[in-house]
Amino acid sequence: MPIRQAEVRSVRQMLDRTRVLFNLHPERLAADTAYGTAEMLGWLVEEQCIEPHIPVFDKSARKDGAFSATDFTYDPGEDA
Repeated sequence: MPIRQAEVRSVRQMLDRTRVLFNLHPERLAADTAYGTAEMLGWLVEEQCIEPHIPVFDKSARKDGAFSATDFTYDPGEDA
């Protein structure tokens, strides 16, 4: 398992255990970009009601041959 995934799993466990053991639940959470994935941010906001102060993990400038976000354009007339 990549290190980043293990770290994110650990944060989730720490937050859950802190709530259960000490009845503490943070209103805000600050972290670095490693925690700024859509999955983690969604979990914090939608499931935990925690306001994240975390930079979004941005893969828009790809170097692995995959298309990046800037390779696409939105056509509002076609909604595509």
